[in-house]
Amino acid sequence: MIITLSVLGLIIILSLGLFFWGRGLGFKFAPSNQNLPAPDFLNVAEKAEFGLPPEVKVQSLKRNAAGKVLVYRIINSDQDIVLDPSKIGPISPHQKPTIK
Repeated sequence: MIITLSVLGLIIILSLGLFFWGRGLGFKFAPSNQNLPAPDFLNVAEKAEFGLPPEVKVQSLKRNAAGKVLVYRIINSDQDIVLDPSKIGPISPHQKPTIK
């Protein structure tokens, strides 16, 4: 019984030590959105280039050096807005946009 409690106490102490040691080294355990740019949305002219209705909310996910939209996403609700474009998986060129 004493050995079990001693081992359990040692595991707890080591876990807490690693946690605080990691924090001291600057590791972040929660994601930070402070350095991310604000979401970029297409204007009416850009929507017209893609044949999208002007009333649809569309987010630009990637632009080229000249500012032309390369990848966009149709926003049906606020949960669809992408805050960190680097977290988006592969995009198929065969997908068709769905407007709700």
